[in-house]
Amino acid sequence: MKDLVFVENNEVVTDSLVIAEMFGKDHNKVVRDIENQISKLKEAGEEKWGVANFGATQYQHPQNKQLYPKYNLTEDGFAIVAMSYTTPEAMKMKVKFIQEFKR
Repeated sequence: MKDLVFVENNEVVTDSLVIAEMFGKDHNKVVRDIENQISKLKEAGEEKWGVANFGATQYQHPQNKQLYPKYNLTEDGFAIVAMSYTTPEAMKMKVKFIQEFKR
């Protein structure tokens, strides 16, 4: 299993690819969910918080070598996105992620 969280630029984060894999969602749907949350944060006047907790970046697809968007998320950014996932399986994944961030 891939690490749920990792250190990047001296910060403990996860990314949208890991979230998609662990929650059994299409990556493009997770990116959409993240962008929806970022939009809501802007509407709430919390754009600075969003920038601090959601880092837009890219990854190279292993098959076609094209670059696609992805996000790195802090523990707080993860919590904002994961709150919208409410199935029993999603609850199990949230607990695992939170435990890993705390570790």
